[in-house]
Amino acid sequence: MQDPTQKIRFTRDGRSGLWLVCLLLAAMGISACDGDDGRDGADGAAGVPGTRIADTAQALTVTIESVSIASAPVVEFSAVNERGLPYTGLTGVRFTIAKLVPGSDGDPSYWQSYINRTENAEGNVAIQATSSRSGEFADHGDGRYTYRFDVDISQISEPLAVVYEPQLTHRVALQATGSDGQVVNAAYTWRPADGATTGIETRDIVATASCNSCHNPLAIHGGGRRDTQLCVTCHNPGSTDANTGNTVDFKVMVHKIHRGAELPSVQAGGEYVIFGFRNSRHDYSEVEFPQDIRNCTKCHDDSNAATPQSGNWEARPSMEACGSCHDNVNFALGAEGGHPGGVQLDNSQCGVCHAPGASVAVAPAHEIPAQLAAQRFQFNLLDISQTGPGERPVVRFSVTDPGNNDAPYDLASDPAFTTGGGVSRLALDIAWDTRDYTNAGNAAAQPLGIDALTAMSLGDGSYSATSPAPIAADATGSGMVALEGHPAADYDGDGVFSDRVPVRGAVAFFPITDATARPRREVVDIAKCNQCHQSLSLHGNNRTDEPQLCVACHN
Repeated sequence: MQDPTQKIRFTRDGRSGLWLVCLLLAAMGISACDGDDGRDGADGAAGVPGTRIADTAQALTVTIESVSIASAPVVEFSAVNERGLPYTGLTGVRFTIAKLVPGSDGDPSYWQSYINRTENAEGNVAIQATSSRSGEFADHGDGRYTYRFDVDISQISEPLAVVYEPQLTHRVALQATGSDGQVVNAAYTWRPADGATTGIETRDIVATASCNSCHNPLAIHGGGRRDTQLCVTCHNPGSTDANTGNTVDFKVMVHKIHRGAELPSVQAGGEYVIFGFRNSRHDYSEVEFPQDIRNCTKCHDDSNAATPQSGNWEARPSMEACGSCHDNVNFALGAEGGHPGGVQLDNSQCGVCHAPGASVAVAPAHEIPAQLAAQRFQFNLLDISQTGPGERPVVRFSVTDPGNNDAPYDLASDPAFTTGGGVSRLALDIAWDTRDYTNAGNAAAQPLGIDALTAMSLGDGSYSATSPAPIAADATGSGMVALEGHPAADYDGDGVFSDRVPVRGAVAFFPITDATARPRREVVDIAKCNQCHQSLSLHGNNRTDEPQLCVACHN
């Protein structure tokens, strides 16, 4: 049955011949009448099946089918809606086209747009890549479209001379708008010399899906640019913001935006600003990345087959990429400029020290000490007793090392648990009831608290701690016990245990008046939190990666 909300029409080819017969009969003044109708005529030939066309869509998919370059590039593309019906009526269509220049002498490969413009800001002139939108655009009315660029890319000399090299990988990308303002991007990567779309050199480093794990969706330039494959065709190394002189090269700009407030230049009192459309000022100096900036694989996902060059951050170091985060380093001044490896005027020698396996390899330098240290600890809740109304609970627990056959830690002697000044902390929290925590009878609705570092050793690597206060006498249902805190660590190896290790909290449930323990409902998946945070650790690294612990207090 046809969806009544879906606007459908048929192309002329799909109409039966009946409409023509009706017109002829009307013209001849013939209408129904009595009498012998005569012998039935022979059946006519079957009509051509109709093509269903939609001009509304809840979701759009645009596919670039082919690109041909004789003079001005010609793009053939199609659009369908969420039901797979050909969609007509795309508007706001604009295109980019770029070639992939291979890397050499240590320089990484880079995209170079064929279409560029000059930007003049108070006398400062800069070149910026741009898009084409004034070419010949044709909506064929059946979900197929054609666009002919308004420039012959084999004849480009201004404002930047770009040589057409058909033997190199090229990319055409588009931005379009459908009904209800829906925006869609698409890209087509190929080698013009032979039309190959596979087995060619690419530079696919960051997938849009990685961006969208936080941004969802990535929507820049008024919401119209949403795919990294489109972004890189304009954000080339030669594109610059005339107002500030800052490059808008993708690998530099994106790194600097994400480090934002933590950039050394910003920490020193500077700012990181990019001017955009109509001279709009975008200040990224207060941006805080919601996890450790050293987690390069958050964006550069080696496991994603769609980004085969995602490992370039480690394998192809460059002054541009490294200097984007370490923007207080002047490579031309060597050690005096903050680069202990000496003066570097180009990227030809970067791999000597920074390639995988080299003396100062990139990956080890970006390891996150807290993350590594946390892998050496696991909190375990083994048993809880005396949990009736008015009773003082007794909790048995341990802390073990997963990297050492789950060997238990000695809380009385190991420096991870004996460092003073609050660096070592281990606590038990008891909350009730699991229908919705109120901790009735406790001040400020907080759980019962036990200092687990004062617990009694049971001689088998486990410990026993008794609550100094009872569960409320009128408590009902079930309760929860949590083990949380932070062992101490020495990240820099100087012998001083001054670092707080964020270890995932442990949670267990127990009956108060219920026959068996009834866990609290689960409504938050920590994996979703950590799409942005990597490790959600709050309150001085005391409460880590366990939403069931959070709700004991946040009730």
